[in-house]
Amino acid sequence: IISQPRIPLTEASTCCICRSGSAADTQYLADKVRSELVSRQVLYRTRGTVTNAARLLRSMLVDDPDMSAGLICAGYDHVLQ
Repeated sequence: IISQPRIPLTEASTCCICRSGSAADTQYLADKVRSELVSRQVLYRTRGTVTNAARLLRSMLVDDPDMSAGLICAGYDHVLQ
């Protein structure tokens, strides 16, 4: 299952999150990462990258071992900082 085939993190990044596991858990994680990256962009004025999204997903999965989800985060940054 692909969560929104392309998730625009910013105008400079495109990310794809492939999901496996509980639909509720995987959708929650995808939404949480998207909102976290937007919050960081507003607060710190830094663009979210695909690497940032992958690290956020990893930390969320490690912090909650009861989460029933497997994710692949892939994409590219159009402009490097």
